[in-house]
Amino acid sequence: LPPTRKELARAYFKVTSIVQRPVGKDKDKTKFVIAGDDRYAYATFKKEIAEEAKRAQEAGVGVDVTYHTTEYGRDIVTLAEAGQPEPVL
Repeated sequence: LPPTRKELARAYFKVTSIVQRPVGKDKDKTKFVIAGDDRYAYATFKKEIAEEAKRAQEAGVGVDVTYHTTEYGRDIVTLAEAGQPEPVL
């Protein structure tokens, strides 16, 4: 059977915290867990996305996020400050 295509979902929230978690067999990868004021947690392995989330948090602005829901939670595909034309992939 071919793999099923994951549905993309969107969310808008203000970032309330960003936590780095070492993961992997040797704890050699970093997973960034971004919590929002919508009371959900979103995750990414991309440092650029975590940095954009941090800038938005420091500026006090919301973010637009696209994500997939997986067995591990909500995995971020793109993140951009609300109103910005180019999301960080």
